[in-house]
Amino acid sequence: MMKGIVTYSSNVFVPLTNLCRNRCSYCGFRREEGEASFLSPKEVFSLVLRGKRAGCSEVLLTLGERPEVHPLGREKLREFGYRTTSEYLQELCKYILKLGLLPHTNAGVLSEGELEGLRKYNASMGLMLECVAELEAHRESPGKDPELRLKFIEKAGRLRIPFTTGLLVGIGESREEREKSLEEIRRLHEKYGHIQEVIIQPFSPKP
Repeated sequence: MMKGIVTYSSNVFVPLTNLCRNRCSYCGFRREEGEASFLSPKEVFSLVLRGKRAGCSEVLLTLGERPEVHPLGREKLREFGYRTTSEYLQELCKYILKLGLLPHTNAGVLSEGELEGLRKYNASMGLMLECVAELEAHRESPGKDPELRLKFIEKAGRLRIPFTTGLLVGIGESREEREKSLEEIRRLHEKYGHIQEVIIQPFSPKP
């Protein structure tokens, strides 16, 4: 990068669903079934087209992990014509590419097959490591197991997927655990060379 030059890309944020199998004690995104939403293809495409008209070049698809574990999630997927969230995401990403925008999917921990399927239609993907320590805040969150998340980031490396990850700071971890988390991210990047961005996100409690 030339000295004094700052580059950036504009993206349109698409919160596909706030249904999630995890119950992190600090989360302000997740909703119970009575309050949760799950965007239809029409709603997604409306957001994407608005973003394109505004000059966006990327689409950030974010959602709770494994929304289909909830009856509402399964019901909505059937209504949209899909069996799984991964299938739905693939079709959305195909459409986004046809519009000339670049999809970036953050869908939580996925299987290697799901990851490989989405790889074809994403410019990059992401999953926050958050912390390598087992924390009380994640006691009811099976998808926040540190080993599970590290293995997922490693799978992305094996598949050569450009990847965003990072730390969530202030959720009960120690300074040493933050350092260890960064060391693990560095280790994976040195092995696979796929990590394009590391986010250090401070936790801000919601009122």
